[in-house]
Amino acid sequence: MITKQDLNMANHRSKVIALSVLPAALLIILGGQWLLPDAVLNQSMPAPTYMLGLLNLIFLGMTSLSISYLAARSYLQSGALGMLLLGKGALIFGLAAIMSEWFLYTWGGFNVMVTIYNSGALLTGLLYFAATLLVILDWPREKDPVKRKNKLMISYPAILVLAILIAVASRAGMLPVFFSEPSGSSSVREIVVGASSMLLLVAGLHVLFFYVQKRSDYLFWYGLALILIAEGLFGSLLQRSITGPIGWTARLAQYIGGIYLLIAVLSLIRRKSLDYELTDLLNRPSTLYTSVFQNSPTGIVLSVAQGHLLAANPKALALLGYDADQIGQLRVRDLIGDGGRGASEVLQDRGGKPYHGEWPMVRADGDVFPAEITRTVFEDQQGILLEALLFRNITHRKQAQEDLQAAYAVNERNLAQLRAIFDHLTVGLAVFDPQGNLLEMNPAAMKIYGFEDPNMIKGHLSRLSTFLEVSDLQGNLLPPEQWPIGRVLAGEIFQEIEVRLRRRDIEKSWFACYGGTPIYGRKGEMLFALVSVRDITERKRVMAALRESEEQFRAFFEKAGVGAVLVELGLRYMRVNDRYCQITGYSREELLTMGPLDLAPTEDRKSDRESMLRFYRDDRSAYDVEKRYVRKDGTIIWVHVTGTFVRDASGRPLYTAALVEDITERKQTAVALQESEQRFREVLENSLDVAYRRDLRSDTYDYMSPVADRTMGIPADELREMSTEAYLLRIHPDDRGPFQEMIAQSMQGRSGRVQYRFKGLNGAYRWLADHFTIQRDSHGAPLYCSGIIRDISVQKQVEASLRESEERLKSFFKASSVYMAVVELADDDFIYLLPNEKTAGFFSLAPERITGMRGRQLGMDEETIAQSVQLLQRSMEQEEPVILELPIRYKGQESWFLLTISHIPGSPADRARFAVTGFDITPRKQDEEKIKQSLKEKESLLQEIHHRVKNNMQVIISLLNLQSGTIKDAKVKELFKEASSRVNAMALIHSILYQSAELTGIELKKYFESLAASLAGMYRTAGVSIKVNADHITMNMDQAIPCGLIISELISNALKYAFPGGAGGEIFIEAYRSDAHYTVSVRDNGIGLPESVQNGSVETLGLKLVWGLAENQLGGKLSVDRSNGTCFRIDIPLD
Repeated sequence: MITKQDLNMANHRSKVIALSVLPAALLIILGGQWLLPDAVLNQSMPAPTYMLGLLNLIFLGMTSLSISYLAARSYLQSGALGMLLLGKGALIFGLAAIMSEWFLYTWGGFNVMVTIYNSGALLTGLLYFAATLLVILDWPREKDPVKRKNKLMISYPAILVLAILIAVASRAGMLPVFFSEPSGSSSVREIVVGASSMLLLVAGLHVLFFYVQKRSDYLFWYGLALILIAEGLFGSLLQRSITGPIGWTARLAQYIGGIYLLIAVLSLIRRKSLDYELTDLLNRPSTLYTSVFQNSPTGIVLSVAQGHLLAANPKALALLGYDADQIGQLRVRDLIGDGGRGASEVLQDRGGKPYHGEWPMVRADGDVFPAEITRTVFEDQQGILLEALLFRNITHRKQAQEDLQAAYAVNERNLAQLRAIFDHLTVGLAVFDPQGNLLEMNPAAMKIYGFEDPNMIKGHLSRLSTFLEVSDLQGNLLPPEQWPIGRVLAGEIFQEIEVRLRRRDIEKSWFACYGGTPIYGRKGEMLFALVSVRDITERKRVMAALRESEEQFRAFFEKAGVGAVLVELGLRYMRVNDRYCQITGYSREELLTMGPLDLAPTEDRKSDRESMLRFYRDDRSAYDVEKRYVRKDGTIIWVHVTGTFVRDASGRPLYTAALVEDITERKQTAVALQESEQRFREVLENSLDVAYRRDLRSDTYDYMSPVADRTMGIPADELREMSTEAYLLRIHPDDRGPFQEMIAQSMQGRSGRVQYRFKGLNGAYRWLADHFTIQRDSHGAPLYCSGIIRDISVQKQVEASLRESEERLKSFFKASSVYMAVVELADDDFIYLLPNEKTAGFFSLAPERITGMRGRQLGMDEETIAQSVQLLQRSMEQEEPVILELPIRYKGQESWFLLTISHIPGSPADRARFAVTGFDITPRKQDEEKIKQSLKEKESLLQEIHHRVKNNMQVIISLLNLQSGTIKDAKVKELFKEASSRVNAMALIHSILYQSAELTGIELKKYFESLAASLAGMYRTAGVSIKVNADHITMNMDQAIPCGLIISELISNALKYAFPGGAGGEIFIEAYRSDAHYTVSVRDNGIGLPESVQNGSVETLGLKLVWGLAENQLGGKLSVDRSNGTCFRIDIPLD
């Protein structure tokens, strides 16, 4: 089976063969001209009669005439002048090719034939070359179809006439001679043929240039055909004889060119429209945005101007309901409805300007849908006048417009509703712009403020401050920026702020509760500030009455916000505000699908419906009711609903506007007050303090706690009947004056506190603390005296004990043998505030003399003062006592003190105070200096001992070395060397201790490095390096000596046995310390230890010494690892 790949390969091979004909023909012509002898070149080959004419007719004439025909059709569509010239050139060439050969056999001869053919070739080359220039220059096209047709009707017959004139003129001898039998080609013919060949060559190269861009088979074969014909003309220029070798080669090149022309035509017919190829040949290439056309969300149809549709994108097919094969049968006017009026409007000629409008469009099934239509007229690359119709279904947009109009109507109605709410709210509302200018105030607010004329208050907030005074509940006057509206303008949001208001011009004062919020736009800018105000003077009065009835306990509960709703006559919510959403717990969207009855408990819905229908039926103007709601979370609340009808101009009710207030807390207040009173009585009756209330008008107690007998020594019943004079007689005579004075002061204020001794029935006095409050009526007259009496006899006894203890502490502080003082930090000095006698004695002054004096005034040196200030600051920063030893120099003498400095809490930061205690440790410091000197002498002595031991061991090593020098036996000599290395290991420790300032421990890194260097020098093993890693590890001498002997033995064994035959390697000595032990390891990368060597089974003295020292003397654990060389590891306990 032949695949597409096989066809492509065959096509490619044919193109390569066809392309090779060009250089082959040129080489044959040039080679024959230069290489063949004149006899051969002048020789004529016989040719059958009419064969040349038949070949010209088939390969040159018919193909050129076909190209001429197709070019004419393309010109009628595109209007490109280059296309017209191309067709005329093909026409003249085809006619010349046909007529020239037939004149050879009829009336002319060779000269007539050559003249006609060469003249036609020249005209063809000129026309093709001119077509190429027009494309390069982007010559304007003819846009008028009528003019195109006229030009074609004139130019093609003119070419035919011209061809006939050339033939007639040639036959009549009116043209110059192109060819003569004896002399051959004339100079005129050479010029004409050379020009023709060059022009055709340029045209052919131009076509091949477009082939490189387009990759069209037609362009490839057509370009090769023109070049081959140019080569054939060039060959005919060089021929000696028409039927000679070069002449036949030239004719063959032209015939092959004709065959290529035929192949080009056939390939074009087979693949795509020849019109399209010729149009694409003579126009600049452009990009067709096919993906945009196919994927556009807008319907697009293309058509020839006022003609049938050419194409429609998938979106257009989907909107119109047509199949792709049905589009070609339709016109644009078939798609536009409205009885032809829409089509006339859309298709009207607007001088090239696009049309945009909305018209109904007709689907294939006859349905009509509204569409937004854009029509554009343009020319394609061929110059054909096309029109594009872009449309989209706007059914949803039309519906949205209708919905928007309905929304506008609803918005107008909502505005009316909001205005009704604004005007009928019992809560005052005021609207200010961001600059603080009053924009609107509803009647309720006008009434609250006492304004009748709105113009009186219009203007900036500062204008209101000229006659309105705002203060907090304590009576503090507030500036305008702290008024509730000022705080909203600053961006604050609040629900309830209570203030006092006073009109200066009419002397009116009242309490008001404000709520406020700024309103922001979409971009976050403040649009206006909204505040609500309620007159709560009456509520304040009620609260005061409650406080009077419940003594000093006041009931606080959160004041419910006001919800605003609009309800349709069909009992559905039209609009709700945020506060109502908070009251019910539902969102705004949920409430708008509900009605008031949906919030009522199931058992209340029937009665609520009847009451609401009765309200509608009786046509009452307003209603006021308390009812229950079920919140979204299931809880039941009580609300107070005040509603009214909103009517139109004729008085017909439109809907209901209602204000809803959460009164659940108010409903629960009565029960809460009863429970509170009961709890209060239980607390009072079980308390050790006596609660009372005395009626100042009747001078009797209307309440006295039952515990009075236990606290005051007199039963409560007797106290209730006791007058003020009788009560005063039971107060200690020394305390009566202060008691009466406090009572008189409290009558001028609100509360008082007094302590006095009170005599009980048993005649004994007890200390009492009386805290009382005076309650007054609305005119300020005292009504009641309420208070709490507490027995403070024990507290008085404790205070006396504390005073006694304080006196004892003062005596201790004064007579203490420890230096004590209270000092105060003063910039770069300190002040003695309270020194004891011991501290004063240091300065040889009395305590009274140095109190208040600075350190510099007492003669202390600057260094001591600076150190002292730093210590005081340090104690203040870390808030913990500072304990340290400090030398203090005074009058040339230095004394050492152990000081404790503590910051006294509560002292101001700029006058920080400190408690300082000190012990004189000068004798102890002197003893310490003596001990240090003694230790220094002993250390010098110990270093000298280590030096002597080291020298003695060096003498031993020297003796062993001298003795080994006289020994001939190698084994004995090796034993002496091992003994010398062991003594050297111990000698190195004493050498390091002698040179070290620290005698308590050996630095292992230094010790191991010295030991390794000594052994390396002793055994002189080339290529073996020893590396030590034991940074910052120290070990005491008792452990270091056996450890050094072990390291010496292991290094010696490694140097002797691990690297036989002079092999190189590395020995690593490592030591590190953990929390419980030292770890020391010696490893090498040599041949390894024999398997026979195990703990307890070794026979060599060295390894026995290693195991014995490691496990017996050091108490450690020795392990061997043979995985990579040999590694001995010893874990040595720290202790």
